[in-house]
This record gives sequence, structure tokens and C-alpha cells, in this order.
Amino acid sequence: MSKSDQEHTKATHVPGMSNAEPDETSAAQRGGQATPASSGASEKPRTVKQLGDFKIIRKLGQGGMGEVYLAHQISLDRQVALKTLSKALAKKDDFVKRFQREAKSMAKLDHPNAVKVFAVDSISGIHFAAIEFIDGQSMQDWMDDLGQLEVGDALNVVLASADALKVAHDLNLIHRDIKPDNILVTKSGMVKVADFGLAKALDEEDVSMTQSGTGLGTPLYMAPEQARNAKHVDHRTDIYALGTTL
Repeated sequence: MSKSDQEHTKATHVPGMSNAEPDETSAAQRGGQATPASSGASEKPRTVKQLGDFKIIRKLGQGGMGEVYLAHQISLDRQVALKTLSKALAKKDDFVKRFQREAKSMAKLDHPNAVKVFAVDSISGIHFAAIEFIDGQSMQDWMDDLGQLEVGDALNVVLASADALKVAHDLNLIHRDIKPDNILVTKSGMVKVADFGLAKALDEEDVSMTQSGTGLGTPLYMAPEQARNAKHVDHRTDIYALGTTL
């Protein structure tokens, strides 16, 4: 994330866009369709520079559900992180619903210590969510670099995370995957809880992704009851994981 803005000029290939049809009109004129970088041969994957309102800049990383790109939201003139669902998972209805649920869960949160979601959409078969771009590191990165934090710094991170989780819990949202990798710190020192990919709304049926007897999350930080059955957990599992993180 520390690369210079010269990266902005580089073409970035978004997986799953190989079926996009060439079009000379702009994304806005076409109602927000994906914009291929060049026509090329019809059988070859095309490099995509834009998805609707979002101009792709460069790849930031890859997770279990898909890839993350740095993008520029043209209409609001700001940088965002664009999370895309992998082409393989996009074929599975359960994972598409989970991806959409993550975006909707994050959109309900309005707290300075929680990563914000700006938009969720599907264009040319690509499912993506535009979220707040955090120019910084995860707490896991800091721990890898420093070995351990001062007590005061560690408490500050945990208390800020707890404030964000309290708002989520008031909305009946359980994170279920609190760990150092999912706690980010901006360059200005702001703590941000990220990746509500396993978030559970207590008032929703959660059958498809958390069948009874199945544990979701990260075992090292997971409460025992979540390991036994992730479907039947409440806010206490997040408190346990945050305590383990400390």
C-alpha cells in the first residue's frame, strides 16, 4: 500500500472479467458496465481498468474469498478498496449471499473505529464491494515487526476495537473473527476493525454458511463454543476473541 501514485497508470486484470464484451462507450453511458482496456482476440482474457464508478489502480492483496484492489471512485473523487469475489466462488450461490451479507453488515456500522462500506454491486458477473481504503498496517504486521507492544498501546487498540464492536453488538451483529489481522491501524494512528466476512446478524437465519456443528473463524482466537457450533454464538464470542488478541 506504500507504492507511489505511478502505479495508477498500470493496467490491472480483475479475475472473472474475461467474458466482458468490448464496448467503445463509457461506463456511465453503459449504466456502469466493466470497461476493458483493449479489444484483443475474443478468446483471450481482457485487462479491465474500470468497474462502473470505480477505476482500478492496482492489486492490494488476496484473501480466502477473493482479491482486493485499490481503486478510485470517480464520482466522489476518493480512493477505495475494492473487494472482489473470486470467479470460482461467484458460481456458488451460498458464497455470493455471504459476500453480499458481509457488505450489508458493514454498511450498518457507523463508527470511527470500524471500516466503512460505500457500495456493493455486480457488473459483468463480477461481485464486488467498495470499502474504506486503510493506508496502514494490521496489528499482526505491527506484532511481526515489533514483537510486542507497550501496555498502553495494546490497551488503546483493544479499547478502540471494543468501542466499534459495542456498536456492532447493539445492531445485533457478531463479528466472529476478531484477531490481529482484522484490526488495522492507519498511518495517523486510527484503529479500524475490518473484515466482517463472518459477521452474523442474530435476527437472521444463518443456515447456509453455518450449519449446526460447524465452527467458523480462526481457531487460535476462537471461543470454545464457537469452535463447537458457530451458528449459536452471541456477543461474548467477540469479547473472548478480543481478550485473546490482547
